[in-house]
Amino acid sequence: MRRLSLIMLFLTATLVVTARPVLHDLNVDVVLTAKGHARITETRQMTIDDEGTECYIIMGNLKGMSRVASLRVSDETGTVYDFEPGDWDTDRSRSAKANRCGIHRTDNGCELCWGIGASGERIYKVEYVVTNVLKGYDDADGFNFMFVAQGMRQKPQHAKVTIRREDGKPITDEVADIWGFRHNGNIHFADGTIVDETTEPFQDESAMIIVCRFNKGEFTPEDTVADSFESVIEEAKKDSNYDDNPDDEDDNMLLALLGTVGFGAGYVAWRKYKQKKLRKSLLGDEKLLPWYRDTPVNGELLKANAIMKALYGGITSGSGNLMSALILRLIYQKVITITMAPYGRNNEPRKMLSIKKPGAGIYDYNSQDERLRHEVHQLLYDAAGDDHILQPKELKRYIQKNAEDLQPLVRLLDTSIPSKDIVGEDARAVVGLKKFLKEFTLTNERHVEEVSLWKEYLVFATLFGIGDQVRKDMAQMCPEYMEMDNVAKAMMNGTDEGMLFNSLMLTSASTSSIVSQSMRSKGSGGSTSFGGGGGFSGGGSGGGVR
Repeated sequence: MRRLSLIMLFLTATLVVTARPVLHDLNVDVVLTAKGHARITETRQMTIDDEGTECYIIMGNLKGMSRVASLRVSDETGTVYDFEPGDWDTDRSRSAKANRCGIHRTDNGCELCWGIGASGERIYKVEYVVTNVLKGYDDADGFNFMFVAQGMRQKPQHAKVTIRREDGKPITDEVADIWGFRHNGNIHFADGTIVDETTEPFQDESAMIIVCRFNKGEFTPEDTVADSFESVIEEAKKDSNYDDNPDDEDDNMLLALLGTVGFGAGYVAWRKYKQKKLRKSLLGDEKLLPWYRDTPVNGELLKANAIMKALYGGITSGSGNLMSALILRLIYQKVITITMAPYGRNNEPRKMLSIKKPGAGIYDYNSQDERLRHEVHQLLYDAAGDDHILQPKELKRYIQKNAEDLQPLVRLLDTSIPSKDIVGEDARAVVGLKKFLKEFTLTNERHVEEVSLWKEYLVFATLFGIGDQVRKDMAQMCPEYMEMDNVAKAMMNGTDEGMLFNSLMLTSASTSSIVSQSMRSKGSGGSTSFGGGGGFSGGGSGGGVR
């Protein structure tokens, strides 16, 4: 029944999109010249039916010395369209406009137009120049430009903007800062370019606005503005989530996700279908999957987490659970212990966390898992300061202050495994252990046989996000184990030790979000903001087939 519902969803989405012209894919390639001009090439992969006579791109709101300098259009057959000088006549038939292009002047700028020609699967390559996109400011050079307009008649199912330099010099985080607005996607530095790519189909309010700041000396712009580029950034960030805290950002992303309809729902359903198909191939019938009672994948939490992400997505496993599991393992290794230390204005003795100095003999680096555990240990030790006594607020402040240096750790936490590289035996072991832990009370093992294995159960239960449940099950089935395991007992009973451990795990679990939010707000790339983008030039509202 569920499979039938999924098929109906795809059929409905297909009927919606095939009834009208469709913009399947939009790629915008931008080449910045030394003087700040932009040579732009748009490649539009479309399905054309009998509707309309022409395609058009809105190019309005040009500021300062900016203007559209040229237009060239070609299609998948290699035909180069004839350019018509003067004002493009929009009131003509499809046949009269076929293989022709031109510029239609408007009160707010212009429209780049071309005849759509024959129906079917079409690819249009549109090349034009916008002068003085990048402008010189008192403190930097940069732009706030709308590369894909809002309110297009045919909303792109996928869009990507790539920005490069004409002189071939790489654009990196060292020379530039970047922000993306008005769409759900990711903007980042890649292979010496800036890449902004959507992660969801366009909505009614979607557009692609990019703000980019370059260090002085990278360009010699012809158009200069007697102002600070910081004011441009501040204007663009208004009503965005760039300066929100990570929790607010997650809420905004959830609202944006809930607001996505049509293709967005189809994409989510398709992704879930692919994950279900992968689980079927690796696990067989999940209901019949046997328990796994040993430590899977040689105890490698990073690998287990990556497998769970591939099979179930980020909902059931993420860097937060992974960090908490790593912390718990460090606690069991007695790298993190409880000590009495002065605290507050009166320096009254209080139970605090002591972090042991990372030693050369603790980690052998035989795996990425060992390297990650060392990085987390080092983070806690550095955050604790000279006295090696860590307070939760001290950790959060350290993460915020040193976000840039912690990016390698965040990337390591987010390690993924391509589905083709997942071994079925590993997948069955990881999922089989989670199934065993969730059904723990169904076992007949009511005595402590291998304490070390039960500790690993708690570590992996934390990775799976079911640590609280498993601790309660252990206490119910084997009270003597809880008396022996002071860590599990403290975390379940809410003692001072348990509160400290839980606080540490919760704070450290947000490391990835704190670092990512801090760096993206500073312009190092990351998720884009659906709101904001004010003060832009170029673009406008409209475009598509008419």
